[in-house]
Amino acid sequence: MAWVFLALTVGSAVMAGKILLAFTGYLLAVEPLISELHQQTLDLDLAAEVEADQRTKIRERLVELRDSLLLERRKRDQLQQMLEAERIQETRLALALQKQNLRQDR
Repeated sequence: MAWVFLALTVGSAVMAGKILLAFTGYLLAVEPLISELHQQTLDLDLAAEVEADQRTKIRERLVELRDSLLLERRKRDQLQQMLEAERIQETRLALALQKQNLRQDR
């Protein structure tokens, strides 16, 4: 009976050794992959932060540009109104001058 327990113990030890070797081999194969994936994750996190900062700066600049564009449009509208007023004034003056010339010619 002791031989049976000895055989079971030795067999169990051999199987445990095989399992340990298989796990060690698996760990040696997988550990570099895990490290590489972890490094890629860190790189992607850094890239995401950089892009988020750039996006924030772009949005801030976009707001500034929109405000500037609105201001320039208002200026353009005012200048167009002034130009139209000047054209009307010029037309009135030209008509008044023609009217005066016609009166003088009579």
